[in-house]
Amino acid sequence: MNIIPVNPHADEIHGSKVYHDIKSLPDDVKGLIIMTGKDQTAGVIREAKGKGIKNIWVQQMAESKEALNELEGSGINYITKECILMHYKPHSIHKFHAAIRKFFRRFPR
Repeated sequence: MNIIPVNPHADEIHGSKVYHDIKSLPDDVKGLIIMTGKDQTAGVIREAKGKGIKNIWVQQMAESKEALNELEGSGINYITKECILMHYKPHSIHKFHAAIRKFFRRFPR
């Protein structure tokens, strides 16, 4: 997975180019992980919809009612109320939590 950072206040992070907004991302970006304050999430989703992004992960604690309303019925594949650190290359306590959730079949598919 190639991760492309988006941050309006940075130009580079750890040697990687940073895009200042969603609309500036390359056209081949297919998914988005949103890690923002709840008050910003719905706006980011609207930008992603405008860009044609069809897969969105809203990091747990970043979701809001307005953000969920933007996602519902939009045709976007989305996950909310989950921690990306437990699903993408989990380590440490995240790996342990992932194993427990898989055992009890509470892991999103």
